[in-house]
Amino acid sequence: MRRAVAFGPSESTADQPASRRCVLTGSVVIVGVGSTLMGDDGVGVRVAQELGRRGLPPDVSVVEGGLLGVDLLFELEDAAAAIIVDAAHVGADPGTVRVLSVDDMRLAGLDRLGGAHAVGVDQVLTMLQVLGHQPELWLVCIQPASLGPGEGLSPEVEAAVPVAAEVALEVARGLSGMGAQE
Repeated sequence: MRRAVAFGPSESTADQPASRRCVLTGSVVIVGVGSTLMGDDGVGVRVAQELGRRGLPPDVSVVEGGLLGVDLLFELEDAAAAIIVDAAHVGADPGTVRVLSVDDMRLAGLDRLGGAHAVGVDQVLTMLQVLGHQPELWLVCIQPASLGPGEGLSPEVEAAVPVAAEVALEVARGLSGMGAQE
């Protein structure tokens, strides 16, 4: 079964105005967050594990963030860009993968992502600004089927893991200027 992938509310990264696309010359960090003890909330960690098994461009790193909370700041402090992979309710079928910019996150009300996490995206951005650092930030979110207690992902979300991993890698390549290379 093929899963839908959407960039922002209804656009692809190639269709975005130049002011919303950014090619960076520093490192890109992909952080998979979530609780593996809360069903589909652990999808970000599973995507990070999947990416860890793949060959990554030299300027892209992957972190299994789990419930890092404020420690997420240390993972992002030297990054030129960050891609956070997480479960998020985006009003789609379970397993749907969406890519959102910071502006898209705020418009969709997802900037306060945190659920089982100690610190939300908006709080991390604010703390980074206070520290004088503002990496380009994107969210790869996967619509969960269930966020209840329990280990393992629902079948729909498990099937979306390789799709979300490839999407996160595609975004990272675009941010690092490697979109057409490899």
